[in-house]
Amino acid sequence: TFVVNGADVRDSILEPGCRVDSYGIVEDALMCCQSHVELNGKLLRSILGPLSGVAEGEISSSFVGPLVGFHHQAGLIGCYWPSGKGNIGFGANVGSNHTG
Repeated sequence: TFVVNGADVRDSILEPGCRVDSYGIVEDALMCCQSHVELNGKLLRSILGPLSGVAEGEISSSFVGPLVGFHHQAGLIGCYWPSGKGNIGFGANVGSNHTG
């Protein structure tokens, strides 16, 4: 487990093999094994499943299952996605009052 290069982790649990890198922010969250947050990505008050990653986007108040790719500027707020196995595309705003 690594927290490097300006990353900020507060009041969170990181399981073995996790990485928070390149100004990633993790607050009040659980990162399951082999997950990562990087490139200014944010994981706030959420659970990030195993083998999932966030980069440049924001996941807030959500439960995101395993094998989820999130590598573009986008938002996932108040979502329940326990089965995972997907990708969040550029510009997506899913959940809460941010859906347009």
